[in-house]
Amino acid sequence: MTPGEVQTRDRLARARSTPFDASWLLERHLSRDITQELSVLNRGLLVDVGCGGRPYEACVPASVRYVGLDLTPTTGSHPDCWARADAIPLVGGSADFVLCTQVLEHLPDSSACVSEMARILAPGGRLVVTAPQAWNLHEAPFDYYRFTRYGLAELCSRAGLEIVDVRPQGGFGALVGLSILMFVGSRVLGSDGVAAKDGPRAWLDRVLRWPLAFHNLAFAAIDGWRGRGLGGGAFAVNHILVARKPVADER
Repeated sequence: MTPGEVQTRDRLARARSTPFDASWLLERHLSRDITQELSVLNRGLLVDVGCGGRPYEACVPASVRYVGLDLTPTTGSHPDCWARADAIPLVGGSADFVLCTQVLEHLPDSSACVSEMARILAPGGRLVVTAPQAWNLHEAPFDYYRFTRYGLAELCSRAGLEIVDVRPQGGFGALVGLSILMFVGSRVLGSDGVAAKDGPRAWLDRVLRWPLAFHNLAFAAIDGWRGRGLGGGAFAVNHILVARKPVADER
């Protein structure tokens, strides 16, 4: 294995969550699916809309220029540019790939954001967007929508994009397992889902570390056995959509 391959492996490992993380039942799907979509890139500009802490930058090849955009200064948010998702300060057709993960539900006008992402895409460029179908209230009061696969597809089609693929992330097992954790988290551990480093909360986090991992692995097994395909995504926690901007002579 070359030094470059070792570096890529280590960067990808840092982007993945583990069963010791409360949201692992969803994050394992996000990590796998987004890493897969980013693996085909070898050049050009990638724009991460609502980048937050830039969790997927580690998955982007060094030959691709990564630009992260975000709106509100928050803890752990490290964008290259502060900007609204419906007013991206880039020339139309300048991006080869646009990534938008778990952002649309927080925008009052999600369709304006999708239209803006379509605008900055170059012909033949791709958009990858993820959004929840079932999730607890979070980042209130900036939590407006949930999306079925059909809702996401409709938003992108209206923006003039071709739908390449839409697939569920997490099924019945993940939905039940995460719902239990979200309820317990809101009543016992606090709603932020972040492990404390000291104090009584940190002690409780350490005590529950292994039970949490067992819980996650058990419900992941249910998901793998039956849950993900149950109802064709009717019980999906999340969806990932891949769309493409048509080339002019293809229209």
